[in-house]
Amino acid sequence: MMIKHTLISILSLLTLLMANSCSETGKAKTSTITRKFFLNHEIPRNIDFEIYLNQKVLTKSRETDHMPGPYELNQKLVMGAVQKIRIKIMPAAGGAKVLNPKSIEFINRNLGIYLLENKDYDHIKTIKLLQYPVITKDTAEYDYEWTFNIKQP
Repeated sequence: MMIKHTLISILSLLTLLMANSCSETGKAKTSTITRKFFLNHEIPRNIDFEIYLNQKVLTKSRETDHMPGPYELNQKLVMGAVQKIRIKIMPAAGGAKVLNPKSIEFINRNLGIYLLENKDYDHIKTIKLLQYPVITKDTAEYDYEWTFNIKQP
């Protein structure tokens, strides 16, 4: 009788520990998912830029010494809303006075919004590729805004 009581106690304790372990594991999995959204670009050094996310300054070329992206967007995202990203480009001081169609084509090659989940660099997801509309003649500056949505995990 004493052995049966001890066995039941041990089994109850093991069941309780296993249930607790499973619930802790489930909590750990959901709480460790990290999602980072990025803007990637390669804007040449002879072009100045200003990037705004949801009408707040994300970065300006003069503040970053023209460093190309990626720039993390998380701090300026508004969850549950349509996101707006605006990029204004203009010739850098001391260089050409206008932007030409070839410059816009170059910028369009690597412009986009991407998602990195749990530092899984092999599976970065494209949220939206951004493309300036094609221009056919030189312009002093080019300012364009795109919208994109963020889906909840």
